[in-house]
Amino acid sequence: MYRKSITWLIIAMLVVAALPVMGLSTAAAKDEAVAIGLSLPTLDNPLYLGLSNGAQAAAADLSVDLMITSADNDVDAELANVQSLIDQGVSALLISPTDPEASQAAIAAANEAGIPVLVVASDMDVTVAGVDVVSTVVPHEVQGGWLAASVLCEAVGSTGTVLELVGAASDTIAQARSEGFNMFMSEECVDVNVVQMATADLDRDTLIDNFIIQLDAQTIDGVFAYSDQTTLAALEASIIARKGGIVFVGFDASDDAMAALQQGRLQAIITPVGWALGTTGVQAANAFLSGTDLPETIWVQLGVLDVESTAMFRAGPGSGKFEGDPRSGKFEGGPGSGKFEGGPGSGKFEGDPGSGNFEGEGGSVQGDPGSAKFE
Repeated sequence: MYRKSITWLIIAMLVVAALPVMGLSTAAAKDEAVAIGLSLPTLDNPLYLGLSNGAQAAAADLSVDLMITSADNDVDAELANVQSLIDQGVSALLISPTDPEASQAAIAAANEAGIPVLVVASDMDVTVAGVDVVSTVVPHEVQGGWLAASVLCEAVGSTGTVLELVGAASDTIAQARSEGFNMFMSEECVDVNVVQMATADLDRDTLIDNFIIQLDAQTIDGVFAYSDQTTLAALEASIIARKGGIVFVGFDASDDAMAALQQGRLQAIITPVGWALGTTGVQAANAFLSGTDLPETIWVQLGVLDVESTAMFRAGPGSGKFEGDPRSGKFEGGPGSGKFEGGPGSGKFEGDPGSGNFEGEGGSVQGDPGSAKFE
């Protein structure tokens, strides 16, 4: 039952895949050359390095020019980079904002130049920003929570007690991940008892102390943590309390979390996939330039990193298809990474989140990606 996990394959790619069916030509097939600009806050981060790599792969597949800039986390440099892309005549701009507020100036500059903008890998609220954005390409955090639950349920053998670390109500990402987690547990892992521990407004030491109290009060078989910091604090608490045999599934592939994974202390890390975000962003921009209407939000499914998937990269550069850091490449492997069904964003999930479909003449897009129409 818990094997109804979710493929991390990209929802939005289906828009592009459907173009030939809809009778559309790609933007690259037009007489004029297509150039897409990609503005990143930094390349000194596995997420954005992966985003850059995925974008380059998609651009090569589509035969479009891709110009990539990095702002080194400086909003003034970001604005200058975007202006340079405008001056070079890009057809569309993909931007992962350096700062949700300050980066509005760069988007406004592209708006003034008549260049369509897509925001990638940011929960920037463009509805109140006073700028014009075609779409935002973001991780489907509810699906990530569902995926984490599927991995954890399998790891504990669909029995026992799992502790969920709960974030602040104001933390929209934590709440979305919790929603997906509880959705799966209540529907697909019903024999596991889920208990909750609030972490809002707790510093690290207090979180550790409270976690130890939970471990002393009952037998905990598994832990769901919504961020890398809560995951690592819970891991430390289990060591202090001398409680072994607990399965931990956390979020966000920070360096410390990756080290814990490779040491065997973490079962898996659920993480936004930079490669998938970059690939989807370029495909969506190219589709828009071809005349395809895009939804306001394009959801990209998260991926699972485990020992199996990281092992593929251990040989380092020159080792073949998989080399270096899996966070910067197209990683595969682990529960939930195959073509399973179920959960938000999949072909078997109906209703919120994602109840619309991609269909219609001329590449029209109706509703929300991640509908029951995709399998």
